[in-house]
Amino acid sequence: MTTVEKSITFVISFLSLLLMNMPNIAKASPIFFINDEAGWTVAAGGATQVEFFETSASNIALANEIISPPANRQNLATTVLTFDTINTPVSPSFTIHSLDAPGFHYRDEFPDVGEGLIFNPLDYDANDWDVVFSGAPILAFGVNLISSDNSTGESFSVFGQNGLIGSTMGIPDGSHSVIFLGVISDEPITRVVFDENSSDGDNIGIADLQFSAVPIPSSIMLLGPALLAIGLHLRRNRRI
Repeated sequence: MTTVEKSITFVISFLSLLLMNMPNIAKASPIFFINDEAGWTVAAGGATQVEFFETSASNIALANEIISPPANRQNLATTVLTFDTINTPVSPSFTIHSLDAPGFHYRDEFPDVGEGLIFNPLDYDANDWDVVFSGAPILAFGVNLISSDNSTGESFSVFGQNGLIGSTMGIPDGSHSVIFLGVISDEPITRVVFDENSSDGDNIGIADLQFSAVPIPSSIMLLGPALLAIGLHLRRNRRI
């Protein structure tokens, strides 16, 4: 067998192995980006592919449940905010739920991010929330998480049509800090859930949601190392 024939055989074998493992790659666990918004943006397809929903008073007023832009420190008197794509500047329709009564509290004085939503301001130990997506498929989601105190043991989970895709625990944060929380998934995301540690005594809020439907899937990420291995193999055979 000539060197060229050996190289072709190696390439075919390598690609066959990659294709055989595609089902497993497609079901790979989601990739979480904690305090790495730049890395998430690249993996989400780049800045031109990311859609940005600013949690400004004017945008909050786009929710079906809100009549007019809220004032600073205003209670919104609802546990549900429904944003239909026909009313917003982003492709997906989405609903934000405050999973603990009495619901949302709007503020425009957060460090670094300005405007955002606080969940259940009457009880620091009950700030669970979720976002449910419909319409355009979402494969990447990012949000600024606002915390009023040090906390541990909080979790962020991602769901698809067939149930839980993956989750991450122990999200790091600090007193009066803003933490970027992002996720990339090969499977369309239908829901994300934040579960606060019920005993840490901090208040939780969110600001500025980001979405993308065209992130770099894990299968494509593997092609770089695959092509590098093939190139090294061909180069080595030339020297033989």
